[in-house]
Amino acid sequence: MKRLLLSLAALAALTAPAAAYPGAARVTQQGTDNAAAIAQNGRGNAAAVTQRGDANTGRVVQDGAGNTAGLYQAGRGHYGEVVQAGDNNTACLIQRGANLDASLVQSGNNLSGGFVQTRRGVYQVSPSVCSAYAGRGGHWGAVR
Repeated sequence: MKRLLLSLAALAALTAPAAAYPGAARVTQQGTDNAAAIAQNGRGNAAAVTQRGDANTGRVVQDGAGNTAGLYQAGRGHYGEVVQAGDNNTACLIQRGANLDASLVQSGNNLSGGFVQTRRGVYQVSPSVCSAYAGRGGHWGAVR
């Protein structure tokens, strides 16, 4: 009986850190053959992947604390990823069209960046653009 209690205490101790570092993650998909993954390590991270269309792949990786990331893909055949290593970073990546690939990588603290990629080119934007997409159906601005 003591071994069982000790084992349960050890299990509780191993799982406690995960509960002590809550994060927010949301995936919204419309279409077929879409894939999305969000991996978070740290306290207070928030991420959203929204995909509308078919055969899109989206990935967000956050390692640090207080990071916010939004990935929005509309169309077909996109690959997009946002990688954040550090604290208090904000990122927004939007792709519209077909068969576009993009990666936004932030390494450091207090970084802010946003990009929109279409068939016509890549444009740098404020991460607040992600909030604007939420108002037009992107459903990710209120992740926090």
